[in-house]
Amino acid sequence: MKKLYIIGNGFDIHHGMKTQYRDYKNYLKQKDSQLVEDFDEFLDCYDISKEDIQNWSDLEAYTQNIYCVDLYQILDRSIDCSETDMDRASYWHDIQYNSEEYSKWITDIGFNVKEWIQQIEYASITKDSELPIDTTATYINFNYTETLQSVYGIPDNNVFHIHGKATDEIVFGNNCFPDDKINISIIKTDSNNEDSDWRIDEAVNILNSRLKESKSYYKKSDEIILKNRRFFESIVECQELVIMGFSFGSEDLCYIHKIIEKGFNIQKLTVFYRTKEDFRRFVKHLYMPLSEQVTVESRLW
Repeated sequence: MKKLYIIGNGFDIHHGMKTQYRDYKNYLKQKDSQLVEDFDEFLDCYDISKEDIQNWSDLEAYTQNIYCVDLYQILDRSIDCSETDMDRASYWHDIQYNSEEYSKWITDIGFNVKEWIQQIEYASITKDSELPIDTTATYINFNYTETLQSVYGIPDNNVFHIHGKATDEIVFGNNCFPDDKINISIIKTDSNNEDSDWRIDEAVNILNSRLKESKSYYKKSDEIILKNRRFFESIVECQELVIMGFSFGSEDLCYIHKIIEKGFNIQKLTVFYRTKEDFRRFVKHLYMPLSEQVTVESRLW
């Protein structure tokens, strides 16, 4: 490969596509408003305001906090909101039902991403004729969308969807190893306690199972790099690197480090960025390590 593009969410946003977190959040609100309310309340526990999530990469970075969620708090809420009259049928299953409902955000924040992306239609998207899109170049696409193929006619073989695409399996989340944190966060129970309330025991099992499912947020990027090592090895041939709408989020920097490691023949960098912060990250994580050997062109879009 002589020319390599790195495509981030800013590329789709530039084309008027509603692929920001706020768009995903609106989608979730229409589907299940309680899920969004519970997730916002969880973020508040970490002093993360709704306005802090600007880039999609910010959302992914925050998913590692889910491993440390206070399940006891959810359990207490489930108990407090349950029927207390033993003569009513709901008394026997309210705690379990509430535990299921109040904890679903733990997994569903991620599970709904694929369905959301699948609803995107490309027919109304207009090609930007001023963009230097090379149909013969190679693309690393961090988006789940197929804008490159559908709008610009880039061959599928030229596009490496590093985290999958909506028509296939997708990778969403963080690179924080989850097991140790999850093992600390799960609720410990005494199975030999004859006086325990079986309703609460069932609720605890529901909550613990839900948290264990949050392992799906673990990206395993090292494994992705290893699995695609031939692709990353071929970067040694790259002479020109074009960045379009990539925010250099913390959870994806391992790929940038690999590109820097292999890209010692890169002579030119071109960056299209949306915010000054994105450009600052570009300078810090890509330009500075390669600055002695490359020329740079930049464009705010």
